[in-house]
Amino acid sequence: MSKKRLLTSAVILISMVGLFFSRLWTPLVFDIVFGALAVIACIEVGRVAYEAGKFNSAYIVATYPAILYLLTMLYVNNKFTFSYYIFSYLMVILGYFVIVFAITMCTHKLTIDEMAKTEYKGKKVSFVLDKAMFSLAILIYPATLFITIVLLNHFTSIYAISQVVSTSNLSMFLLVLTFAITMSCDSMAMVTGIIFKGKKLCPKISPNKTISGAIGGLVGGIFSAMIVYLIFCTSSSFVADFGAIGGTWWHILIVGLIGSVISQLGDILASLLKRHAGVKDYGNIFPGHGGVMDRVDGLIFNSAFVLIYFVLVTIL
Repeated sequence: MSKKRLLTSAVILISMVGLFFSRLWTPLVFDIVFGALAVIACIEVGRVAYEAGKFNSAYIVATYPAILYLLTMLYVNNKFTFSYYIFSYLMVILGYFVIVFAITMCTHKLTIDEMAKTEYKGKKVSFVLDKAMFSLAILIYPATLFITIVLLNHFTSIYAISQVVSTSNLSMFLLVLTFAITMSCDSMAMVTGIIFKGKKLCPKISPNKTISGAIGGLVGGIFSAMIVYLIFCTSSSFVADFGAIGGTWWHILIVGLIGSVISQLGDILASLLKRHAGVKDYGNIFPGHGGVMDRVDGLIFNSAFVLIYFVLVTIL
């Protein structure tokens, strides 16, 4: 590992520790940081898609995380039902689709230039529809996945959850759990892959990944999940809240296992998109590591899984 990459890793780790400590006073800092990262990630994915010849309106889409965050806060703070939130979310998605479509139709010269670059043979309206659809894809990946981290940050404020828990310990636990599984899986996959090498996992997509590394990642993810759980179990209030939503140790085992798989699949998907576009990294905001999406590719999928899993555990 290069000194630049090692130094960046240390800075990221220290920043994350500080971010989690800030949450002891207010969850707002966490929201702001990941909201900003979501905006950058939208631009990064839009750029990579553009390199692959998939034109999109990434800079318009980049405003979406802020709108979705406001919608999420309305949902959390006003105790709206989940169905209301989903309906509102779908309306926002539709609104962005209409906006991108209308702007692309109106910017005639730019649209004609883009059609020429891709040697598009169809009608203008078909190209505009394609561009709106590609922009819509960015609204989902990565923007919507990012908002699941914010929802985990406010997990105990979600109406169905707030009815059965009394403290915010559960929100902190789920955030730490998600980050621990993802980071441990990533680190152990890299270490075991270097030590044991062996057959490649998906050589055409990510040449450095090995089957031994994938297995090591699974072990690392499960182990870290159980360690986080045991640490939090030293708090009686956490034990009470976790029991109130129906949580048990075997739920953590399942989340550690599936979360590790999902984390690696998210990483592979991100690599697939980069390879399709012919780029090495999504960006260069983190020296030696690449862009935001190069660091959170597995995390955002994992956060969505953890959120859905424990919401279902609570309401079923």
